[in-house]
Amino acid sequence: MYWIIKNTKRLKLHTNLKKLFEGGWIDIYKYNWVVSDLDFYYPDPKEFFVNFEDDYFILTPHQFQKIIDTDFQLIWGVICAVPINEFINFTNGLPPFADGNDDIWENGNLQIDNSVAEIIAWDSSYTLVKFSDKAISDKFKICNLEAIALEKYKFHR
Repeated sequence: MYWIIKNTKRLKLHTNLKKLFEGGWIDIYKYNWVVSDLDFYYPDPKEFFVNFEDDYFILTPHQFQKIIDTDFQLIWGVICAVPINEFINFTNGLPPFADGNDDIWENGNLQIDNSVAEIIAWDSSYTLVKFSDKAISDKFKICNLEAIALEKYKFHR
């Protein structure tokens, strides 16, 4: 239930959220979206509605859909889906992060205890997608056939 996307022919940019979310593998409107440790490309950054003075921010499903509908490209960062009516509980008491976090390369290790999905962009080179829900993971894999099981991928640090 943990996947990595490195090389892909289907996606022009595997960290382009519009393309990554194609196929309807998750119902965006059932979750709040925790976004942290963010570095990104957005066509017009002046129109981006997020306050970057905070370590993380929480997007409503409608705000997140607005981002997906653009050409937003995640370079570094973590996006976690948390059921909309649940309290967000950071696993280690810290907001999720990608840069400098060796735990992302291991199965498990979700950075929010009750997240259903965690998308980690690592320097535009890799996208890791982790799930606590097998049904969503299975749908993701059907939509992203080029995703490799994380335990089969050997990342050399």
